[in-house]
This record gives sequence, C-alpha cells and structure tokens, in this order.
Amino acid sequence: MTGPLIVGVDAGSTSLRDADLLIHRLVEMLALPGDTVACTHLVRAEIPHVALSFALPPTWREQGSWRRVAHLAGELAIVELTAARRAAAAALDGMGPAGGYPARHTPHVGSPIGGSREGTPRTREVLVGSAGAPGAVAGLVVEFLGVGGLVKGPVGLACGAEQIGPPELADGAAQAVADHAGRQGGRAVVYPGVGRLRGTVLVETVLGQTAVGRVVAPAGQAEPRRSDLLRTRNHVRPEWRDGVLTLFAAAERGRVFAPFEVPHPATVGGR
Repeated sequence: MTGPLIVGVDAGSTSLRDADLLIHRLVEMLALPGDTVACTHLVRAEIPHVALSFALPPTWREQGSWRRVAHLAGELAIVELTAARRAAAAALDGMGPAGGYPARHTPHVGSPIGGSREGTPRTREVLVGSAGAPGAVAGLVVEFLGVGGLVKGPVGLACGAEQIGPPELADGAAQAVADHAGRQGGRAVVYPGVGRLRGTVLVETVLGQTAVGRVVAPAGQAEPRRSDLLRTRNHVRPEWRDGVLTLFAAAERGRVFAPFEVPHPATVGGR
C-alpha cells in the first residue's frame, strides 16, 4: 500500500509557537484533510530554527495536489517579503504592484488552495510578473493567508526529490521530510484525534481515539494506565519515537498526568 505523501516546509521559524501557528494556518487555508499529520522539526543550522512537515494521504501524490502547499511556499521562496508587502499596499491603494510589473489577475488565491473565506476582499489576488524570475512574483498570498507576521523571509519546500527555495531552507525542509518519513523525529501538532484532547481526559481516550500510540512517564515514575487521567492543558504534542507517536507525560498528583511540554513554549530551546 502506498504510504503518505510527506511535504517539508522551512520558513525559518524561530520559536515553536510561531511554527505551531503557521501549521494551523496552512492546515486551515489549504483545506488539508482530517488525517493529515503535521510536525515541527528542529533544524540544527548556523541559526537553529524550526521546519515543518505534513504527511498527506496517498491520493495527494496521484493528483499532484501537494503543489497546493507550493502555491504558498514556492511563491515565497522566490520573492522577498518586503516586495510582497509593498505590492499589497499598492494594490489596496488602487495602484499597480511595486517594481513596475503590470497587474495581471490570476484565479483568486482561494480557488487553488481550498476555497476563499467569505468576505475576503477580491483585491487580494496574486500579481505575477515574468514567471520564475527572482523578485518577479509579488506574493499577495502572504497577506491573504495572514502569515506575514509568522514568515520573516523566503521559504524552502521539499517533496520527494524535488526542492524549491534557497538551498539552506530547502535542505531544512528536506530534513523534516526525512525525519517524518522515518518516524524517528518530529513533534506532532496536528494529527488524527487531536481535537478530542481538551480539558482532562482518560489515557484510554488518548490511546484509543487519536493517532498517539504510546504514553510514557519519566524514569522513576509508574507508567500511565489506560484508566488514569491526562490533564491536557489543550496542548498535547507527541513525538515520533521508534515509529510510534509517543506522548511524554509526568505525574502531577496521584494518577493524574500532564504532558511534559507546557503550552506555547517561547523559543526553539524550549523544546
């Protein structure tokens, strides 16, 4: 049976919080399927940062639909965001895009990436100059998706042997793909059943109704039983370990556990 299609995106996120927000924004705006598994991956580059990976159903491979992700990442990879923001400001003022390129209307951004939201201004379309030339694409898609505050520069994309964007970022995206494909690394933010993990739930719910396959405690503590409780804090981030999504949780009191990771860690080092 064909495995999932795994796409890597490296936007140079400097905190897990920003990486998590970017994952949620992409899942929402790209209308990714409910069985998507999206993870963060620490990239140990000169400037450590966080890359993303998305495991999508095999049907996306057959349809070439992963390029819906490239619709965002590929555009950003060949244009500086400053040019995109200038173009957006000019368009909203009724002017042409920055850099002298004539505005050409392409299909609304909402169409190729899963549908626009009601009330989105029609002026927020992608304005294109000479295809493929650096600086030629003014990515109003950035403003449309609302990720301008989460993306600080170009973006790298990887899927199979294909890579897009600056080499260092494309390499980070490829590393995320390799980690996720091997199921030996990656912190899951979106995965089947994650929506059930709110408030306090039974460990049985975690293991029986989500993609999490194992809940483990630190050395010296008794392993959680299925009848024990997990205080989720609405923030459950299991990690791939030995091919299994594994949640690390510590006992708070009695048989009540909580995930190791606290909500909204501020920096990459907080991982």
